[in-house]
Amino acid sequence: MKITFICGSLEPGKDGVGDYVLRLSEELTLSGHNVSVLALFDKFVEKDLEGVHNCSKGSIPYLRVSHKTDYTEHFDTVNRWIVNEKPDWLSLQFVPFSFDSKGLPFKLGKLLKTLIGNFNWHIMFHELWVGLYGNEKQIKKRVLGYLQKVLIKKLINSLKPRCITTTIPTYKNALSNYQVNILPLFGNIPIQPNVKCLDEDDTKFKVIHFGSFTTHFLQLEQQLTYLKNLSNWLNKEIKFIVMGKGGNLKDKAMAKIRDYFKDAEILDLGTLPIHDVSSALQCADLGISKADLPMLGKSGSTIAMLEHGLPVLLRGNFNNNKELFINANNNQLLFCDSPLSNVPRKKKISNNGLPEVSASFLNFLNH
Repeated sequence: MKITFICGSLEPGKDGVGDYVLRLSEELTLSGHNVSVLALFDKFVEKDLEGVHNCSKGSIPYLRVSHKTDYTEHFDTVNRWIVNEKPDWLSLQFVPFSFDSKGLPFKLGKLLKTLIGNFNWHIMFHELWVGLYGNEKQIKKRVLGYLQKVLIKKLINSLKPRCITTTIPTYKNALSNYQVNILPLFGNIPIQPNVKCLDEDDTKFKVIHFGSFTTHFLQLEQQLTYLKNLSNWLNKEIKFIVMGKGGNLKDKAMAKIRDYFKDAEILDLGTLPIHDVSSALQCADLGISKADLPMLGKSGSTIAMLEHGLPVLLRGNFNNNKELFINANNNQLLFCDSPLSNVPRKKKISNNGLPEVSASFLNFLNH
């Protein structure tokens, strides 16, 4: 099968969906399929860039269209590239802000409809519209969410995809007017083999935060309170490790962490190479996530922590709706009201979810 993925950006380690596409492309190539990637609004190149991404079992051609060039101007180039690739499937990896800085890529559906070739459409919705829960208070964001919802409906009606997938039941329910399958995320952090942890001090309980910090600061405080109580119950000091950019609220969150754990060792490791991220995850005892249960399945950093065997503390309290998160790591989840005596230990790392997700993806396309 020949598959061309369409995403926004394709800079390794800089764009979550781009990393997802590259890892899935490598796995599909490993299975004998021909894969190529088109990045239509690449924020990391100054001019259009065509090349090949090499992997263990072949090569993956790509075309990266710079965000500085309106992709409407370069659609002849894009069309020629697609015609040359001759894909059986075009797979649009959709996030509103991936294709437009304001999150409103209104031209996208009409332009994609003009692509020439005998192919089927697949759309993977990684994100939907702002204010999905209907509790957005800012009028500006409510208007943005409404426009994004209209845009998504027009996109589906324009492309008439043969297959639609999304990451979580919450999104599937929001798209209930269409036939949608759940395709779970896999972690974007390959598991580094033969890791030797330099810090073997068992007197400290090592907690790691990976990814952006939540905007829900009251719930962050609940998480920190839980960790403080856990520290007392275990009779171990907390060692708090932070990895990644952390987002716009990082400074405020770090100040809150230092306030809760005044005497603790707090490390801010920043952005690390992927193999170092895997090593750090394997050497921690517990992960802390900005996600709550309904949105957990779209959090790549949280999935990566689970795949590395860590128990993960989510935002909020226990929710018994097991359909909200379909994953083999459900028993590794903790909530702010979980009994301290029930904190699971790290489990043995077996494999990540990529091979299984790849197989499910192909199965959906074939049916």
